[in-house]
Amino acid sequence: MEPTKQITDATTGYLVNEDGTGIQSKHKSGFLKAFRKTGDKTRAADAQGFRYVEFEWHLNNDPKFQSDYKDTMLAMKHEIEGPMFEKALTANGQKEREKWLAVNYPGEYGVKTAGKGERSKSRVENLLEQLK
Repeated sequence: MEPTKQITDATTGYLVNEDGTGIQSKHKSGFLKAFRKTGDKTRAADAQGFRYVEFEWHLNNDPKFQSDYKDTMLAMKHEIEGPMFEKALTANGQKEREKWLAVNYPGEYGVKTAGKGERSKSRVENLLEQLK
């Protein structure tokens, strides 16, 4: 049995089966919309009538779908960052800000190690001291 030939959908740029079987462009677009709404890849795949493992194959083999998936993930991240940042500015003051920055920017704001007997300071603490 020969594998089904893949062609590029002229409208979306996604790879689809030439014979119209399997996951088509409408399913890939629907998956991305459902995933962005729910944050759940399994539910997003189920909503399109396929298992996630089938979409995973397409994510690994369809460059345009993979790119759109990454864009969706980035958009989801940005939607979450705003409320997280607002909470860090209002709830529990400085500790929440430090935690938010350390989690989201560990290379810049992660805890620096101190010498023996010294308390470790985060970059945020150092920056706050400089601002005083």
